[in-house]
Amino acid sequence: MDELKKALKEKALVFGTKAALRNLRQGSAKHVLLSANCPKEVADDIKQLAKITGTEVTQLELPGKEIGLVCKKRFAVSVLSY
Repeated sequence: MDELKKALKEKALVFGTKAALRNLRQGSAKHVLLSANCPKEVADDIKQLAKITGTEVTQLELPGKEIGLVCKKRFAVSVLSY
């Protein structure tokens, strides 16, 4: 939960798998947060790219719906990056 609160303070916070993968490929992502129920294929792709780029990845214990509520969004959030 502390990681999520820290991420919410970032101005460059990005929601979504496509945006996170794009930022990882460009090397502009510093940290990626994954929900507890993030699809395994998505998590594997992100972890593989993050390993190559040296980006930190954190698996949260919250499911996507709860992350969405904490972020004041009306949808579930599986992936956050900044």
